[in-house]
Amino acid sequence: MRPFVKIIILLLLPLTALEANAQDDYMMNIIHSDGSVVRVPINNVREVKIDKASNHPRPLTIKVSDQPLEDKAVAAGARRKISPTTTEFLNDFYFHYVYDNSEYADQAFEASLNEDGEYVVDWPDGAGDDTPVTFYAYANVNVDPELEDVFFLDDSSNEPYIEFMSENDPLEQVDLLVAQCTDTWQNCGGSLDLTFSHACAALEFYICKTASLANYDVEVSNVKLCNIPSLGHYFFKSGNSDDSDRWEIVTSTDPSLDFKKDYNLPAFEEDEYLPVDDVEHKDLLIGSGDYIFVIPQTLTPWDKKGKPTDSDGAYIEITCRISMKGNGHYIVPDEDDENEWGKVYIPFPATLKKGCIHPFTIQMGSALRDENGNKIFNY
Repeated sequence: MRPFVKIIILLLLPLTALEANAQDDYMMNIIHSDGSVVRVPINNVREVKIDKASNHPRPLTIKVSDQPLEDKAVAAGARRKISPTTTEFLNDFYFHYVYDNSEYADQAFEASLNEDGEYVVDWPDGAGDDTPVTFYAYANVNVDPELEDVFFLDDSSNEPYIEFMSENDPLEQVDLLVAQCTDTWQNCGGSLDLTFSHACAALEFYICKTASLANYDVEVSNVKLCNIPSLGHYFFKSGNSDDSDRWEIVTSTDPSLDFKKDYNLPAFEEDEYLPVDDVEHKDLLIGSGDYIFVIPQTLTPWDKKGKPTDSDGAYIEITCRISMKGNGHYIVPDEDDENEWGKVYIPFPATLKKGCIHPFTIQMGSALRDENGNKIFNY
């Protein structure tokens, strides 16, 4: 996965000055965690070459572990899958460092497993034995060693962040892993512990039929999660102990840069369909991995007014056939042809949290809407 776009945020001028100097530039919106929105111009990517730390005199062995995804549904007794193992199969990761409050590495250093099964790098050159060094590490992000990095500093706050784009093909998806720690050479003695955590939200999807459609046969051939913001900045914790890490969603006014994506939930082979009943909650991610990984955020749902495809809100699109039992008359699509399929829609409101599994069950029932936002069943 190549990084989608690289953005440097310039906040050194008042907002009015930025807008005045960038009237001919495309603008992007940065949505802060407090809900405020800042408009800034899109700038060129900063290129950062990657070097393997190999020439410094103090070898540093890094021990890695991970925090598993938090399962939000255990208390409810929902069927669970095994959380993905991270560091057991982690062959390499990248890191930057800072010491003396200002000295950042100009390169993204790579830590790879050696033949002894260890990550061995070098302690930062120039940092004294008793100088605290903060390491910012990340994994499961494709980094081109010849071109660019995904690690940046906010030009206003000087905070370090990772730029991350969630892939919409479940087979190509990864979960961003992040870790940071602060230590001195004198204290660690050449051995550093890094605990990685999951920076994304993990989504599971199931489908069933409600009692309101007991007299109908329901067949589904495709399910798609639509209009999900997919580009974000993950900010590491700052130096204050009370501060926490956070995500900020990136949007753009450039019509050629669409940072919202649709996610297919491929439970079906081509020309196959899934009969839906009210007994079994059927898994929509069979064969594509356990989860859909997205950026943590609170989604604004489609408001059910007008066409969902013209909306900025999140929604679920279901390609299906719904027919009355007995006479076979089709409600969806609106013609009695067993070779045709129709589409129905439902809003998707959700608060998605970092490092958590979120199971969702799509209920085929009276809440279904047509392409114009009208209810399909009037009860």
